[in-house]
Formats: sequence, structure tokens, C-alpha cells
Amino acid sequence: MDKHVFYYSFPILGETAIAEDKEGICAVFLANGQDPPKLFTQNKFEVKETPLIKKAAEQLKEYFEGKRKEFTVPLSLNGTEFQQKVHNALLTIPCGQTVSYKELAGKSGYPLAVRATGSACGKNPLLILVPCHRCIASSGRLGGFSAGLEVKRGLLKFESNAK
Repeated sequence: MDKHVFYYSFPILGETAIAEDKEGICAVFLANGQDPPKLFTQNKFEVKETPLIKKAAEQLKEYFEGKRKEFTVPLSLNGTEFQQKVHNALLTIPCGQTVSYKELAGKSGYPLAVRATGSACGKNPLLILVPCHRCIASSGRLGGFSAGLEVKRGLLKFESNAK
């Protein structure tokens, strides 16, 4: 089997699943009582700690220790072409900074697609590795977050203190 998932516990997040497919890390999601992404209900994943999943977990641990601001594990960005462009634009937002959904829409090449950009952020399966938590409303309001606003608030506060 070439699809694997393994579980870890991290500050702010709690129990977290990290998954890989043939291309790289394909999902990071909260495992504490939340439904897994559609990716997991449509495909079989073997519970196994692989070298790549372990490396991703080590990098997340370093992030939460304040020792890492960028991730270097290979990612498997799935989704529509539009979603992939938004997710790639999210990768350009430095740790400790935020952008508005409007700014992100522009960075993605779709300056008028602000709502669709927000929707694409909500479909990001790679929590923290693709930092959708760094995107907020133009008003400064947090907006939505698939892992919940408490987690988003916690991550933003953590990053602002780790500068």
C-alpha cells in the first residue's frame, strides 16, 4: 500500500494525523473527534509511520518549538487548478505575517475571486504546512478555519510571539 497515515500530538492542535501518498505529504488534519477529509473516506490509508511522515512530524515539532518557520517535506497538492494556485500562494506568506483573502486572491492570479479564494483556503488539507491560518478578512476579522477559530487564533498568536 502506498498511502499511509500516522498520528501525533502537537501543542495548540492536540491529536493530529499526517498522511502521505506517492507524491508526498497529502494531509495534516486534527484527529481529535473530527471527520477526516474526503481524501480518507474515498481511499484506503494504512496506519504506518513512514520516514516521510516521521520527517513531517519532526518539522512540525520544530515549528512548535520555535526552531522552524518553513517546511521542506514534499507536498502532494491535490484539488482543482484554482485551489492549487491558492494553496501555492499560501506557501509564500511568511511565518508571523497575515494577508487578507483579497490579497491572496491577487497573489493567486484571480483578484476578483475573493470568496472563491476563501473557499479554496477552507479546502486546504495540509494544516500548517500550507498556512491557510495566515489568511484573514480585510477587516482584520479571522474569517473561517477548518480546524476551528480557536486553533487559528492560537496559531496566529504563537507565530506572532515566535518572531
